[in-house]
Amino acid sequence: MDWLIKIMIYLGSALMVVNIIRFFLYARKLKRIGRVRLQGWLLYVPLVLLVCFLVGYLAVGFFGDPDLVMSGILFGGSVYVFLLLLVTYRITDHIIESETALKVHYDELRSEVDRMTKTAFSVFLANLTKDLLESAEGTDLYEGEREMTSFSALIAERRSHILYRHEGNGPGIEDLIRSFREGHESFQEVLLTRRGDGRICFVRVQVAMAEQPGTGDISAFLTENSYDSEMVERTILDGALSRQYDLIAFVANGQYRVVTENEGGGVQPSGAEGTYESFLSDTLFPALKPDESAEGIRAELDLESVCRHLSEDKTYEVNAVLETDGETRFKHISFYPVNAEERFFIMLISDTTDIHRERTEQNLRLEKALEEARKADAAKTRFFSTMSHDLRTPMNAIIGFTGFAAKCEDPALIRDYIAKIDTAGQQMLDIINDVLDMSRIESGKTPLNLKRTDLVDRMGILHDLFAGITAEKELSFSVDASGIRDRTVRCDVKLLDRVLTNLLSNACKYTPKGGSVALTAAQNGRNGDLSEYEFRVADTGIGISPEFAKVIFTPFERSETVSEIQGTGLGMAITKSMVDLMGGTIRVESEPDKGSTFILTLCLTVLEGEEPEPAPEPAADPTPDIWDGHSRRVLVVDDNIINREIARLTLEDSGFTVEEAENGKEALDRISASEDGYFDLLLTDIQMPVMNGYECARAVRGLDGRKASLPILALTAGAFEGDIPEEARGYIDGVVLKPFNPDQLLAEIMRVLS
Repeated sequence: MDWLIKIMIYLGSALMVVNIIRFFLYARKLKRIGRVRLQGWLLYVPLVLLVCFLVGYLAVGFFGDPDLVMSGILFGGSVYVFLLLLVTYRITDHIIESETALKVHYDELRSEVDRMTKTAFSVFLANLTKDLLESAEGTDLYEGEREMTSFSALIAERRSHILYRHEGNGPGIEDLIRSFREGHESFQEVLLTRRGDGRICFVRVQVAMAEQPGTGDISAFLTENSYDSEMVERTILDGALSRQYDLIAFVANGQYRVVTENEGGGVQPSGAEGTYESFLSDTLFPALKPDESAEGIRAELDLESVCRHLSEDKTYEVNAVLETDGETRFKHISFYPVNAEERFFIMLISDTTDIHRERTEQNLRLEKALEEARKADAAKTRFFSTMSHDLRTPMNAIIGFTGFAAKCEDPALIRDYIAKIDTAGQQMLDIINDVLDMSRIESGKTPLNLKRTDLVDRMGILHDLFAGITAEKELSFSVDASGIRDRTVRCDVKLLDRVLTNLLSNACKYTPKGGSVALTAAQNGRNGDLSEYEFRVADTGIGISPEFAKVIFTPFERSETVSEIQGTGLGMAITKSMVDLMGGTIRVESEPDKGSTFILTLCLTVLEGEEPEPAPEPAADPTPDIWDGHSRRVLVVDDNIINREIARLTLEDSGFTVEEAENGKEALDRISASEDGYFDLLLTDIQMPVMNGYECARAVRGLDGRKASLPILALTAGAFEGDIPEEARGYIDGVVLKPFNPDQLLAEIMRVLS
């Protein structure tokens, strides 16, 4: 028996070596299962025990005394079996959990597919592993597809109806299985196909795959849904502008189908289909308006023409004029390629009638505006021609009488020439002031200066002002303010006086000897603190033609019937601008040879129980030679020698001592080098070379001592006093506009020095 024991020991030892190797490989496989969480000793302790078993077998074989060794082997075997069962239970639990999760996932996927069945064309369930079609549901199945059992046969049948594959590559069963093994559980493709009911449309095919619980087979859930609207949206957003449409249709290989039609579009109902040529010949071409453009539109809409243009560009557009139910409609037909090589595109028809009408009206408005601009330009041309004449007339007098005065030795005659030169100069200044007033008002540089005003008193002042003028011209003149109940208001009295003065001046100017001029003021009504006042200036003069009455308040317009009376033609435009500035209205009622009536309406704030604003103090006598017992010294700065001489003569005539400088830098140097109090006033021009008046004034304010507070007056030939920058106003004490009146200049100097 010894030999038998030895054989069993040797065979057992060899078998144990095999077990050790197999367990080592088994442990490595268990580690590859990610969800099995096992401690390392659970795998390697049994391996150590197997090694011990092998050592025990060998010990028995070589050293005898098997009892102790066998007892160790039996104990170790029990431990080994315990641990092996523990590992097996862990693995079994993991398999059960995985199987449960797989079933939940499968059931969820199946529920999702059942939900999609309500909106999908068709739904299929297939076993990819066994190439078995388990179910086919839907309203869009071809004949015989419900009886099919092979999934590959179903795919082959449905692929035979594909007209165009827009997205995806159409994988077979093997491709789907391989994709699932690689971790991809879904697949999608977009097709243009002919459905089971014969319709052509875009279809989105979606495949979701899952492993069947229990069997491990791979199942595929396949759904097919309409993709028409999404396809239209994608195509338009990729290459077109969104616009209101009557119809959207697909055209593929000469076949078309209407996808969407707006209600009332009047082209074709949704779902209509046929050949593109029949659509043109039966629907579109018969509605074309029969004019010279119809033949060209037919050529542009030809299928070959459309395909040729779409192969070269992303869009193709044709405009057509249709006549439907006796009404002319404008249609914009747009084509957008989906696949030019497959001759597949989307056609959109939009109604652009409203846009066309709007453009037509806009063109008419533009033409009208252009005509008005031409008239305004012509009026400006006439204005400049007239103003040139009006400026040259006094200028001719100034130059002519200046020459006569230079040659004349008779003092009385020289004084007469000078008086005429002065009159002509004043005429030129009036013309220039009219132009500047118009520019100032239009530029918004004339702010309202609201003050407490007694309207009845103002009417009395105007009566006194024009009484002498009308008497000299032998005109009957009256002012009636009896219609004013609330006489104290807040208004810009300066603007009101200018408006009424302009109207009265015109009335006197255009009313012949023996006529009448009347100013009437009345109060129409009151609402709280606001009341409406109406001022009427009526005359029995030459009147105004209806044509000129329409443009009398337009700048640069001038009546040809009064061309013999001098003026710029800006007077009434300036008056209208002033009225607008006060928030009022002005209109004219007139007939030729029957006189004119200008009606001014203003809404003013009524004041009650307020103290009157203090009257301005009377101006002091501008006689500087008695101030402080000595003559005042003025530094006159101007780059123009004639301007310096005029200023010097004006000041010296009033008792000032005058020194001169050519620019601001020279003036600054002289002031800096002088003693404190040497100069009493700086009278400086603004625009000069080297250093202008603003820069000079700013530099003077930076000097030391009393020099920094030297009074500074600015002389400017600028259009408006308001043109002086706010910053510069901090350096100067006053502004005098050129050409200046000597009394005004001396009054401003007195104000500054006092």
